[in-house]
Amino acid sequence: MKANRLKRIQSLLGLSLLMACVAQVGVPAHAHELPVSGFADEIVGGVSVTDRDAIEKSVVALYRQAGTTGMLCSATLIAKDMAVTAAHCVDQGIDGMVVIFGNDIQADAKDAVRVIGSEIQPAWSAAHPNDQDLGDIAVIRFDGELPDGFKPARLAPPKMSISAGETVVLAGYGITNAKSQAGAGVLRKAEVKIINPAFGKTEMILDQRDGSGACHGDSGGPAFITKTSRGKEVTYLVGVTNRSYPDAAPDDCKQQVVYTKVMPYRSWISASEKELRRIR
Repeated sequence: MKANRLKRIQSLLGLSLLMACVAQVGVPAHAHELPVSGFADEIVGGVSVTDRDAIEKSVVALYRQAGTTGMLCSATLIAKDMAVTAAHCVDQGIDGMVVIFGNDIQADAKDAVRVIGSEIQPAWSAAHPNDQDLGDIAVIRFDGELPDGFKPARLAPPKMSISAGETVVLAGYGITNAKSQAGAGVLRKAEVKIINPAFGKTEMILDQRDGSGACHGDSGGPAFITKTSRGKEVTYLVGVTNRSYPDAAPDDCKQQVVYTKVMPYRSWISASEKELRRIR
């Protein structure tokens, strides 16, 4: 593996989000025991998502138990039994991984369901000498169907245009402060601006320099944008949390962040859903 690729992978927002774990939480039956202290950062400078917020209906947490450690990511529902997340959240396998529904993983983990399959974008495993278009996106399928009150997000159309300066809403689970690393496990959201909507063909850069945005542990979480369509405001899923940017910036979650765009991967997402439907 090339040194620059290793450095880039080490900057991924969800990599090595491991924590000491007292209880066994590898299966849904014990998921209510899932501890949250020690998780790495996620949405900083944001606000808690309430039951009245539309975001609450389509964002879920991913937790994977591995021995005495665990990893936390976020995901966005796209079907009754599927969600989209980051490739680096599932590329180490899905054994022991569960989906947790609700605003607070400590309170809601009792209703967790198993992840039973995943499809990783093929570009993720390839070398990217220009540090762009990493293909850091995956589709997962989970056991059962959606609990009452949850529904899939609306995927951005393949030809949807986005512009520098537009506002997007980010969401995810984790701590509220990159320095103290406290407050993990609660779904939060924050508004940020698009800096570069065309960072490569499949990625965009968002601005977090005002102190609000995504951080470690928010991997796989959504970026939503609201557009006016036929006189109505419609919210679309346009991005998936990928990595901090640039690599040399301070690790304080107050710089910039790269999101994988959904639009270029619409056909691949559809094909992945069909493939995952084969699981019995």
